Amino acid sequence: MTLTNLPQNPSASAALLDVVRDEFGRAAYSHKTHQKMIDGLNRSALLDKRLAALLTAATAGNTIGVLVTEARWAEVSAVILSAVALMLTIYGASRNRERLADQHRQAANGLWLLREKYIHLIGDLRAGVIAEDEGRRLRDELTHQASQIYASAPDTNSNAYEAAQKALKVDEELTFSVKEIDLLLPPALRSAPLSPAASQSNKIP
Repeated sequence: MTLTNLPQNPSASAALLDVVRDEFGRAAYSHKTHQKMIDGLNRSALLDKRLAALLTAATAGNTIGVLVTEARWAEVSAVILSAVALMLTIYGASRNRERLADQHRQAANGLWLLREKYIHLIGDLRAGVIAEDEGRRLRDELTHQASQIYASAPDTNSNAYEAAQKALKVDEELTFSVKEIDLLLPPALRSAPLSPAASQSNKIP
């Protein structure tokens, strides 16, 4: 018996598809949120490094000033700048933003693969090429994979979620028009032939 001849319950199939679509949405949002966390952590780490370099240069300059002029103000400013630079170094080490960014990157990579699997499952369910029981089994398998990713993923914050929401809803970072997709595909796989001008512009040098 082929899959297309298997008895299907339309309401059950629709409910299964709704559940899978909902889980896909959560995976897509989580993936984008972790990406925004990475962006924020990288910006903060870069700012810390630049500030530390600036303080180090200022401290070195004041130290040279102390050696040359022996001025009291130079000694005081050198001590203050050294203390601030030390505090910044300790603070940066305690936060360890680069390590945290790597953890978010691992979570994002896992969620990306999970998101793609959900897309494939949604396509198969809509096409009716898999039976309901198989669809449920695959759904449960993906849910288990999601739970493993979430269990080891670092926490996100509201700022990253809001940035992800804007990226997905307003900037449409996960959305492509038919024409945009066609431009990325070879001619044999496009949904419609491109105009001669578009075909010329799409040639890879």
